[in-house]
Amino acid sequence: MKLASASGLAGTITAMAALMVQIGCTSMKERGSQAMEAGNYEQAVTFYEQSVARDPGDAEAVAGLRRSREQVLSQRLIQVRNARLAGNLDAAVSSLIGVFETQKKWEMTPGGGVAFTQQEEREMLQPHLAAKVESDLKGGFPLRAQSTLKAYSAVFDPVGAARIQARVQQSGKGSCETLRKELIAGKPYFSHWVANYCRFWGDTAKLGDAAKGALSDGLFGKMQLTVHAEALSPEVHGAVNEALSKAFRNSPWYDPSGKHVATASVTGSSKIEKSRDGIILEQPYQENESYIENAVVKKTRQVEYFEPVRTTDPATGQISEKLERRNRPEVYETVEPQTRKRPVSRTYRYPAFRVRQHLSLHLSAQFDLEGKPVEALLTDSHEAEAIEHDENQPKYGLKPKRADLMDASRWSRERVEQFAASFKNKVTELWVTDYCRDSGDAGTLAHSGNQVELCMRARVEPAPGFAEAWYQKILGLPYREARALLDVGM
Repeated sequence: MKLASASGLAGTITAMAALMVQIGCTSMKERGSQAMEAGNYEQAVTFYEQSVARDPGDAEAVAGLRRSREQVLSQRLIQVRNARLAGNLDAAVSSLIGVFETQKKWEMTPGGGVAFTQQEEREMLQPHLAAKVESDLKGGFPLRAQSTLKAYSAVFDPVGAARIQARVQQSGKGSCETLRKELIAGKPYFSHWVANYCRFWGDTAKLGDAAKGALSDGLFGKMQLTVHAEALSPEVHGAVNEALSKAFRNSPWYDPSGKHVATASVTGSSKIEKSRDGIILEQPYQENESYIENAVVKKTRQVEYFEPVRTTDPATGQISEKLERRNRPEVYETVEPQTRKRPVSRTYRYPAFRVRQHLSLHLSAQFDLEGKPVEALLTDSHEAEAIEHDENQPKYGLKPKRADLMDASRWSRERVEQFAASFKNKVTELWVTDYCRDSGDAGTLAHSGNQVELCMRARVEPAPGFAEAWYQKILGLPYREARALLDVGM
């Protein structure tokens, strides 16, 4: 039998693989076509997407995918229209936004009937959204109007959006002027919030010097940090300095212009120990061993025998008989030594090292925020061991191996970061305890706003009830939504 060459076999395998891909693509494409005929356009999209993913050059599948997607968009726009005609305008808007998001995901620019229906629904729904924005403005909530305009910006045409944005901007600046009239001395956090709010609307007037001074009067601009380094490695010492300073700057107590000075004292110890003990290891392996075994074997030999042969004398016709010597093969058995091979388990002994690692870190810190003590503590350790050797013996399945142990520097840095995070959490909790209490001082907007912003320097999640209620009352929005808008605009 003739055997195929290696190159011929590879070509056959490649051809078979290509055939399987073609069969798979054809199958998905056919399913997409069947789904289209049955009106199952969403399912058709799925089948065509799989077909195109397997063979992006299949023009028929690409065309089928576009047709099925257009049908899906058409169906969804019909749902938009039905919701609008039924008077459920909010649902219609939500569905239309979904159509826009799908187009973006598919990177499609609709055409024909889809584009016409989409534009028609946009035009029909714009007055409803404009009325929502106008309602927010009449209610005295320009930031909520801005949120509404942002959420539904895809529905508005550029000209309409610009016109409404101008109205919102004008109202926002008017609310800024109203809030500025509420400013009073001794409420720096409210003053700071008003300045940020006005900046969102393009009013770049800075915070007054008096308000700035009052804000810095209660905050800390510096932390005097002392790290006792006798029992800490230089690396850990530097990491503690950096991490705690950063955590302090990210706490609600810090402001670059703060007039107060916090103090902190850190003590601790760190150890990085590594030992190597020589050992002998055994690697099992197998090899074939030759041996001699007596075995019965069959052989053939020639055996002599005599066979009578008759002859007739032609002259007299007399028959005579005589014996003639012959040879014949004969099979016989005998015992002979034979060379055999058998697998034998053996052991290769080689030198190696058992490497042991011990890491430990203890940190203790006492912070003083001018009479407000805070303590932080961290104690952690790590132990591990591994084997390493330099044997490069493929015959025995061995190659050099290094001990896979923890990166000591990374481990120490991660623990220092945990320690700094613990400190930040504790000072934040202290701030919340001191300043996130509803004082009930609602005499003026400045009083209540100052209390809210004083508390929310800590960015508490979720916002306390009194803070949430204040944002809803003043801006018409939940705290998180309002802050997301204002932070982006600043």
